[in-house]
Amino acid sequence: RAFTQMIRRFAALWGLLWTCEAVSRRQLLVRTAGVLSSGSVVPRSWAFCGSPYPRWAYFLDWEETLTPVQLPGLEQPQAMYVRCLGSKKEERKAKLNPALIIPGGPGLPHDYLETFEGVANSPRRVIDFDPLFTGKSADYAQMMLKESSKPPAGILTDVADLTSEQRSYLQSSAGQAAQASSAGKAFLQKENKGAHVITHGAFGAAAGLKLLLETLQSPEGQ
Repeated sequence: RAFTQMIRRFAALWGLLWTCEAVSRRQLLVRTAGVLSSGSVVPRSWAFCGSPYPRWAYFLDWEETLTPVQLPGLEQPQAMYVRCLGSKKEERKAKLNPALIIPGGPGLPHDYLETFEGVANSPRRVIDFDPLFTGKSADYAQMMLKESSKPPAGILTDVADLTSEQRSYLQSSAGQAAQASSAGKAFLQKENKGAHVITHGAFGAAAGLKLLLETLQSPEGQ
């Protein structure tokens, strides 16, 4: 029976590649993950060509916010997009700390790492962020300027608006670590707890190490 289920899963995946309409990278990832993790194969019309999300995603708590990030030489902090998936209540009950995802780069948003969000299906929460001028951080900055009758002063929408020194900082491990720290504080500062850090690539790893060193040297140690 197990062998038969495995064959059916691979057949479903093969059908996904050849019989469904064009899907985005994210849809392809979540649909593939749903097939491999499910106990049985759900009908293709529901799993692949219908809803783009795995079943557990519909019951997952999530929050999103904009958090301020201060860049050297700028009076006005810039708004960075952060989101948190999973249940704070279940995490507290299980006595776990959340996972903070630091993307690689520089210049990459979080979306290519969204498969890690499956961790939030357990009691542990997952925190993602889009570094400044990428992904939804860039989208929201442009939205604030276009749709607000009184947009905040000093909001920048393009990395080209920065000086060379500011760009260098933003593209350094120190700049990425500062943004990761702001992302974690957006949801964890009031809870007075730390997080496990998951990084991608040499750039993400360097930012993670920088964040670790700064955390160990801080009075709070969080």
